[in-house]
Amino acid sequence: MPDFAYQGNDPVAQLVYQTEVQKHRGWQSGFCVVAPHIFASYREDGKLKVFVTTYAQSYRLYDNVLSEEGGGIVPAAITYGESSDGSYTLESYEQAQDGAINLKSVFICMQEVLKYMIPQKKGKIIHISSIWGMVGASCEVHYSTAKAGIIGLTKALAKELGPSNIQVNCIAHGYIVDGRRSSIPQSKSPSLYPGEYGTRTTACNISSNSSSR
Repeated sequence: MPDFAYQGNDPVAQLVYQTEVQKHRGWQSGFCVVAPHIFASYREDGKLKVFVTTYAQSYRLYDNVLSEEGGGIVPAAITYGESSDGSYTLESYEQAQDGAINLKSVFICMQEVLKYMIPQKKGKIIHISSIWGMVGASCEVHYSTAKAGIIGLTKALAKELGPSNIQVNCIAHGYIVDGRRSSIPQSKSPSLYPGEYGTRTTACNISSNSSSR
């Protein structure tokens, strides 16, 4: 059976659909359905960079029986090289499935700022994690893993940098109401989010208060 094919006219979307099918297709005797949502794309130095979150599901045929073989929702950063004839070649495909992008970005930032803080023997670092890093979240394994890693990184750095008079803390926010979630009643998740929901303002205030101590 044929894989899902993009029917639109957007060349970037066409390219992403083809890439996602190639990455998620599991079996020659089956087919793959993908639904990527492109958040941003830009061109720089002869490269096309795309940030996308994709729902993908692969299926396999056993005689007349159709079986789901796997799938999920995965964010990715895709880089294509542009040729002189205008065609594109896939250069890198980095999934956030293992939490690498979320956690690695924090680690790289620490390496850079500590070059200045340690010689000065002072500094304050605040990491932003999530309640999912503490209790885990179904269907958000990669996100929960990354946020738990940030908490562990914070604890280790706090012990290591304490003698240098550098404070390292982490804020694990709970449920924050924004445009996507404002319509969800609190009664739907009382066990996960006890008390009142947070807002962007309260989240910023917590960060500000932590940095001033």
